[in-house]
Amino acid sequence: MAVLTTLVGCTHSADSSQPAAAAVPLASRSSANAAADAAGKAAVTAYNKALTYEVGAFAKMNSTAPDLRRYLGEPDLDGVVFATDYFRSRGIVYKGKPSWRATPTNVDLVANPPIVTLSVCFTSNGWQAVYKSSGKPYATSNDPAHQLEIASVTQVDGKWLLTQEQVQSKAC
Repeated sequence: MAVLTTLVGCTHSADSSQPAAAAVPLASRSSANAAADAAGKAAVTAYNKALTYEVGAFAKMNSTAPDLRRYLGEPDLDGVVFATDYFRSRGIVYKGKPSWRATPTNVDLVANPPIVTLSVCFTSNGWQAVYKSSGKPYATSNDPAHQLEIASVTQVDGKWLLTQEQVQSKAC
């Protein structure tokens, strides 16, 4: 469940004869939760699209695909461009398709810009780096097949963009 990380003031003031100035009406809390839930869903959708295009870029080793720029923001975009260029220069492509499941863990709509943190279980079974010329596997890492990632999806100019992915080096 997405958690809105806005500060909601205490509902009791020190002087009980005075109303609590920072109290938020129940209707406002409901709309804030609805906004957080909607942002969480939008961020997961944006993450799914970003990863789909990222996987496609690694399959074709095409760092200039315009769809990458539609769904990835800085600094993640720079990382994908660097990695695809690096692998392409060595004749390496990715075959197959990974899978993943993203869940919102934090929604901060008061941040500038708004940001959603996702917990992602990334499964690399069936997705492998290979030498394009021979199809032989390229050794990448010994990470677990089901790996936890923490992703940040940021709202920029009204669009949710994947801006950061952090591998947690542990299974999910």
